[in-house]
Amino acid sequence: MKICMEKREIKAMIQYLYEIPSMVRMLRKEKEMLEGEYSSLGHHNAYTSSHSHSNSTPTETMVIHLDDKGVLRRINEISVRVQVCEDDEAAIRRCMDEMSSQYKKLLYLRYHNKYSWVKISIKFGVPDSTVRNWHDKAVKSLVNAFLDIPMAEEILDRAMRASK
Repeated sequence: MKICMEKREIKAMIQYLYEIPSMVRMLRKEKEMLEGEYSSLGHHNAYTSSHSHSNSTPTETMVIHLDDKGVLRRINEISVRVQVCEDDEAAIRRCMDEMSSQYKKLLYLRYHNKYSWVKISIKFGVPDSTVRNWHDKAVKSLVNAFLDIPMAEEILDRAMRASK
């Protein structure tokens, strides 16, 4: 499958790669908090809810209440989102691995550290025009590798949503 990528899409995909670890950390923190509600179920013996049944234990009643709040659904949703993020990161990194270390470093400085062209050229000790030329080649290499991976369009769509 071939899709045409615009500059803004390429930029969004690279930024998405570098934002995924913080997104995963936030999702895991939320999941941990929600799971904390579940782990404390045994400590809510006096809890009652509108779903009380004569045969329900206080723990079962609490689970019903948490499920009504969508907590179970959210925990499962977070697990799926974390896996998708990690899969996306691995796919994009495999594309990056096909590039030279110089190109990877350039993209890292530009999109993760948000360095200017001048600052990158100083870092590499080459003229600004050379850095821009390397950037164009790095992007072309990344796009060619990316277009060959399964589900490229879906990953690009998630990257574009993350950039908004």
